Amino acid sequence: MCSFLGQIAYGVLMFICLSLTLGSLFSPGWYSDGKDTHTGIVTCGNNPDLSDQQNKDLCKKWWDEQPTSIKAVVYLMGAAVLIEIFALFWTLASFCACCCRSHFLHVLPTAATITAVLLIIAMILFGAKHEIKDLPEKDSNFKKLDSISYSFWLGIGAILVAIGASIMGSITACLSDKCC
Repeated sequence: MCSFLGQIAYGVLMFICLSLTLGSLFSPGWYSDGKDTHTGIVTCGNNPDLSDQQNKDLCKKWWDEQPTSIKAVVYLMGAAVLIEIFALFWTLASFCACCCRSHFLHVLPTAATITAVLLIIAMILFGAKHEIKDLPEKDSNFKKLDSISYSFWLGIGAILVAIGASIMGSITACLSDKCC
């Protein structure tokens, strides 16, 4: 019974972690000018003075000119999302495992730890290399965006929840071997 409650707690923590990671990755608040202008690392800000096609072209150019470190942040967070989804499905599968449930549960802390490590590397990379590439003069809004904004802090929250899930997964796996 105690490992069953641990599985539920782990699943809830991993769902929160997944939500924070996706929110961080796709929200437009990675870069800020310290006031009200933001842009993301996957989502690009739109200039209302330009047409949709010009905005798309500008965003494509902006993405192409981003440093490799910023692209690595996106890929690391994408890998973390995949592992979080795997962990959620594995948790659901472990509820159905009758005879070998304790073996299923030993994967949980590993998945959460890998997620935390990927997110930590991504946040360190972004924090160290978050300069924004210049764009043509007609969109000077991007040039002033040099402050870290709320999406970064959502990523930090995802790290903390992943660490909590790792601890909960470890406790659950240990309890499944000992008492239930």
